[in-house]
Amino acid sequence: MKLNLNYLKHHFWDILFILLFSLTFSGISLALEEGGYVGKNKTGNHFDTIVYNFLKHFDYDQFYWADKRIFVSNNDNYVDDMDIALYAGHGNKGIIEMSNSEIVRFQKAGSSTHLGYGDSDLEILAILSCKVVPAPIDDSKWWEIWIGNENTDVFDGVHQILGFRTNSKHSTDIDQANYFGQKVSQNRPVMASWFEAIQKYGHKSEFGSVVLYPKQSKDDQYHSFVSDPPYNHTSLYIWYQH
Repeated sequence: MKLNLNYLKHHFWDILFILLFSLTFSGISLALEEGGYVGKNKTGNHFDTIVYNFLKHFDYDQFYWADKRIFVSNNDNYVDDMDIALYAGHGNKGIIEMSNSEIVRFQKAGSSTHLGYGDSDLEILAILSCKVVPAPIDDSKWWEIWIGNENTDVFDGVHQILGFRTNSKHSTDIDQANYFGQKVSQNRPVMASWFEAIQKYGHKSEFGSVVLYPKQSKDDQYHSFVSDPPYNHTSLYIWYQH
C-alpha cells in the first residue's frame, strides 16, 4: 500500500481528531486516576475496608496507608497526582490522622515546594472522618482551614473537598463509601452523590459538608469537570447538611 503524503498534508487535522477521539473513548489518553489512603486502624475501625469499598468501583492507581508525605511534602506524587482521592481515618476540624499517628493539618499542608492540591491534578478529595469540614454554624471562620494563607493553604486548583461537619460513625462508613464510589463511577454529580450516601446509609446524627471552588463545580461529574480555579483565589463556597 502506497502512502499518500499529499492526502496526509491536506487532511492532517481530520486524522488527528479521529485519533484523539479514538484514544479518549478507549480510555487511553484521558484515563482518570483514583487514590485511596488509610488512616490508623484501631480495633473495630477497618478503615482499609472503607477505602477499598470506594476504590473497587474503579481501576484505581493508589491504595496506601496514609503517610504525611502523601498529603504534604510529596503530595504531587500521591494525593495531587490523582483526579479523585478518598481518605478514611480519624480526624477533627481541619486535621486527619496518619497510619503512624502523625497529624496532617490542612491549614499548613500546602507549605512545601509541592504546594497545595490541584496545582498538579487533584479535582476531588473525599474525607471519611469526624468533623474535618466544619460549616459556618460550627465555626464562623471555617474558611481559614482551606484558604487562610495563600502560602500554606491547600486550595491551589482543587475543586471540592468533601467531608463531615459532625462525627462520622465508622460503623456506617463502609456502605457510604461503597454507594459513593458506585454513583461517582456512574458519572453522577460528585457532590450530590456524597450527600446521598450519607443520607441513605448514615446515622441520623451524621451530617456532611463540602467546600468548593468555583461555585459551578457543584455540578462536577467524574467525566465532566468544570475548569480549574486559579491557585491564588480567595473565594470559597460551602454546602452542608443540618
